[in-house]
Amino acid sequence: MGSKNKGFPEDQFSQIALGLAKWAANAKGSQELTPFHCILGFSLAAADTSTSVPPSYAPYVEEFQNILKWSQILESGETPQAPPKAMTIANELRVILNESKGDLEKLLFEIGAVARTYSKFSSEEFSEIISHATEFGKKNKLASIDEGSFCGGAYLAYLSGNLEKSPLLTAFISANLNPIQALITKNGWLLQSQPLDGGSNLELHPSFVARARHIIEARDPLIAALNLGVREGAKVLAKERTAYHEAGHAVVSYVLRPELTVSLVTIVSNGASDGCTYFDNSSAYWDRFRQEDLRANLKVALAGRMAEQIKFGKDQADTGARRDIEQATEMAWKAITTSGLDDEFGPVDLSILAKLTGHHAGLLFDRAQERLANILKDTELDTRHILEANWAQVEILARRLIREELVSSEQLIDALVLNSLINVHGAVQAYSLPLERHVEFAKNDGVHETPEGPVRFRAGDAIIHDDDGTSWPVSRSRFDDLYEPSKGTRTGDAGIYLKRRKAVRALQIAAPRRLDLTKGRGQLKGLAGDWIVDYGNRDLAIVANEIFSKTYKIFVEN
Repeated sequence: MGSKNKGFPEDQFSQIALGLAKWAANAKGSQELTPFHCILGFSLAAADTSTSVPPSYAPYVEEFQNILKWSQILESGETPQAPPKAMTIANELRVILNESKGDLEKLLFEIGAVARTYSKFSSEEFSEIISHATEFGKKNKLASIDEGSFCGGAYLAYLSGNLEKSPLLTAFISANLNPIQALITKNGWLLQSQPLDGGSNLELHPSFVARARHIIEARDPLIAALNLGVREGAKVLAKERTAYHEAGHAVVSYVLRPELTVSLVTIVSNGASDGCTYFDNSSAYWDRFRQEDLRANLKVALAGRMAEQIKFGKDQADTGARRDIEQATEMAWKAITTSGLDDEFGPVDLSILAKLTGHHAGLLFDRAQERLANILKDTELDTRHILEANWAQVEILARRLIREELVSSEQLIDALVLNSLINVHGAVQAYSLPLERHVEFAKNDGVHETPEGPVRFRAGDAIIHDDDGTSWPVSRSRFDDLYEPSKGTRTGDAGIYLKRRKAVRALQIAAPRRLDLTKGRGQLKGLAGDWIVDYGNRDLAIVANEIFSKTYKIFVEN
């Protein structure tokens, strides 16, 4: 019964069964041949009185016939016959054929294992869930029942109150609502119940059966089968958690370390972690280590864990979050005890002290540990404030990561650049006060240092000077819209200009915030209390709080 191509056995019974398996697949509307169709093919071949059935089939007769009956494939009244066209072989069947190598006895053994799994799904214990999974699948235009739709059917039965007689199932689904709902949401499945059409149950997806073969030995086969879908939902939740974690790292670095490019953000596992945020390792940023850098680096390290807590709750912490704490703890301890970067502790190197005295404990070690705890607590609070102030960007980046799994540096900037304050929570309506300013016009292109950061300007743009000595460039088109000549100044000449009353939207920021100007004009950095001002047409700026209070008035409705 050997076969040179390691395919189906070449004996007459097997070849008849193969033809009838193809007919069964065709009758079920399948475009490929699966182990389930082979079970039906062997059952139909054995029922043909003109066919000689080999002894090796005897152990499988009853089980195969039960599955044939469960499939309801003969209820159409059609006469089984082999379709003339060839059919693609499903991966699950290809594996079985390669293992059996044309030997009928080996093939029946492997197919029999699949049949035992199907027998579990066709049992009375599974019938309620299979019926609702079929209802769920047809509602969502699914061709077969897989792990997810099986769970969806169980959830539908739970919502419909059809599991009241099974406290175990009700308790199980109640305890696993989050992963089940996450799986349903991810696939965009509908949940509305509809009357069953009385047709046959949907076929089980072959990969689902292959993964479910262990349920035969499970203490509770139905729970074991449902757990396959729950695990898929748990992966969806883990992916979402990782996306917010990495978005937290990336956004806080984007805000606090603008000179350090975020090269790549991904939620694809690299074996060591579920996701990663990569920074430009060629940057000169890594050549320095100041107190300011330490504070920024600690906040970036803790930002992933904090983003998870803001999104999912304070008691949430996964392996990635624990690694972040390890990194922050080590970084802060070295800064305190060896680098002298904590003014309160002082310039003491505890490693040298331990080497000289042979002691690794004592008053200074205790004080260092107290400083470590206090610094990390303060850093955690500051990190929360930064994330909350920039949460819109965290959401944007996290959703993009969930959708695309990988975001490059260019895509990250594109995703995080703020273009408008329309519909931004906390933004208010304000108008500019009619104040006079001394104005010059740039003769050449250049870069102007403002209190908020360097801004590129073009020849002809206005350079506006305040009475306190600060100055900033404004594009010529926006300047003409906002200012008019005053005190004999001619339009376009240096002199005194009056700022027109102009409506704007403004947002006061509660923590450091970065703003990338349009057309590559520069990058501004605001501090807590400063304002982002939206002039319209994607034109935004950061205005220091003391300047905003002198130049704008918030519009208050009566």
